[in-house]
Amino acid sequence: MPGTLAPDVCEEALGHLIDSGGRDLTPCVHAFTGLLVALAIRHDLPDPEDAAFHALLAVQLHVGTWRATGLPARLWVLALGVQCYGQQRGRGPDRYTVS
Repeated sequence: MPGTLAPDVCEEALGHLIDSGGRDLTPCVHAFTGLLVALAIRHDLPDPEDAAFHALLAVQLHVGTWRATGLPARLWVLALGVQCYGQQRGRGPDRYTVS
């Protein structure tokens, strides 16, 4: 399917983030920004790029839990994005946080 990421790219991006101690988000930015922006548009959020930025911060914060879930990287990031974006409605400046 055109425009989709190979699973190994997604796995490598999260693996790199874990290996860097959560400091180097660059591969995740490249691998997941488009996906998270598209998801934010699908959720009809007013600023999809800002929403994707906050979802990437949630990825950075919670990446240590990814392997324990057993989920493929792409699915885990999508689930985290859905959680972030679902909490957005009716909230203030912290609307994209994940608990």
